Amino acid sequence: MSKKKYKINLKRFIPFILVIALIVTAAVWAAAKDKKPNPKRCKHNFENGVCTICGGFAKDYCKHEYEAGVCKICGMQCEHEYMDGVCKTCGMEEDPKLKWPNTTTSFDSYPLSSATDDMLVLVNKKYHVTQSYEPDDLVVVQRWVQGVGDPSQGTNAMRREAAQALNTMLDAAAAQGYDMKLRTGYRSYSYQEMLFNSYARNYGESEANKYSARAGQSEHHTGLACDLGAASQGYELRDDFGESPEGKWIKDHCCEYGFILRYIDGTLDSVGQHTGYIYEAWHIRYVGVDAAKIITDNGWTFEEYLEAVASVRQ
Repeated sequence: MSKKKYKINLKRFIPFILVIALIVTAAVWAAAKDKKPNPKRCKHNFENGVCTICGGFAKDYCKHEYEAGVCKICGMQCEHEYMDGVCKTCGMEEDPKLKWPNTTTSFDSYPLSSATDDMLVLVNKKYHVTQSYEPDDLVVVQRWVQGVGDPSQGTNAMRREAAQALNTMLDAAAAQGYDMKLRTGYRSYSYQEMLFNSYARNYGESEANKYSARAGQSEHHTGLACDLGAASQGYELRDDFGESPEGKWIKDHCCEYGFILRYIDGTLDSVGQHTGYIYEAWHIRYVGVDAAKIITDNGWTFEEYLEAVASVRQ
């Protein structure tokens, strides 16, 4: 029996072969399209810190070239690391304002119930302390007016650093012929409450609020502020203290010892926009020499200084 021979007609399979070839080609092309190049070999095009070609992050693959603290290639800002006032990464000089002393007290922690070591703590009509706030390093100053305040409650004392600075300042003033003494320094919550209520009874609450702080709103409570009296005025608290020889000396020199005139943005008739009190030439606040000189040179209130520091550090 003879075997039947079959002849394969390849022409019948050509369409199928072409379809399969097209499918394979499309799959290979799609795979090649989705596959991103190696970031180490990619000629990067960075947008928003990411390469649009390989997906690599600029922080990992960009060969930064900085100008004014910003990379010209990827646009990232330098995360400065300063040494001797110059950034080790981009060579940019440190902004001197970044060295300005700043408060270490969070504004979210008010009202403050326990004393802080912060020499730049802010206490005013917005940021308060509670009755339990009491500095633990109060020291009686050397020159204080007898018969004023209540020494049994510490009104002749200030925090140690502030007291030492005040002693040095008043000694220096006296050596030049300007005799001044502290009238009141630290004031407790209860003492300030008594004082404000007395003013309110005699002159009305609205009027008292122009020149006297309510309990919990007084800088005296921090032990860093004080009122001065001049010998030429009998050590009394007088509106024209600033016109006295002693008052003029304080205005010119107190920053050299770490003090500032605290309420400078008001007048004797109107309260200041930032402090909320009338002008008081006799009321000074200790902030440290560096901060005091910056505040004085710029003619700022303490509030304005802290705002300036905050804006620089944003």
